[in-house]
Amino acid sequence: MGTGGASQQILSLFLSLLCLPACVDSYAYDITLPKHKPSCQCENWSNGANMSAITALWGSKAALLAAGSSCAMPANGVSPDPDAEEYATYDGWCLCQGQKPQNSNLSYAYGYCQSPVSFPSQINLLALNASAVVVNFVTGDDSAIGGGARAIAEYRQVGSNKTSNHSTGHVSDIYTTYGSSRHRSYHNVVLSGLQVSHNP
Repeated sequence: MGTGGASQQILSLFLSLLCLPACVDSYAYDITLPKHKPSCQCENWSNGANMSAITALWGSKAALLAAGSSCAMPANGVSPDPDAEEYATYDGWCLCQGQKPQNSNLSYAYGYCQSPVSFPSQINLLALNASAVVVNFVTGDDSAIGGGARAIAEYRQVGSNKTSNHSTGHVSDIYTTYGSSRHRSYHNVVLSGLQVSHNP
């Protein structure tokens, strides 16, 4: 396939991604986040004080039972508290053991979770041209991580036995939530020299 075909495929992918917010519900699925760090001792999702309200948060009862006491993003409960001024949908949350609900509108107590240092979230792709893509993503960090960090990507064509390509990103930006110890880093790295794979 020539460069024109590659450009057309990347443009089609880019237009499809632009369409996503208007075409689909971003939170149509129950997502369990077992590697995320909770801010409280998590209760098993199936042992909540008000099971009818908790069950309603989930799109599937099977997913609720499989989640155990892990952090999660239930399909119908992306925010544990619709009245909260701030929440981070990408972090997920869990039910807290032995605590009272945060307000009178809730029948459960909740705690937010934080993604582990090595776990990327909010992954976005930006097509630069027919053979290059910028990958942006976020990681949760602890206070021990200082400035000057750079993301490093390793990639190769599907089915290829060639040595992997390496790319080093720009200096990552660190953000700290005001009044808390939550740190988050924003990374970006360019993947260049990409080709259309002819493998099925």
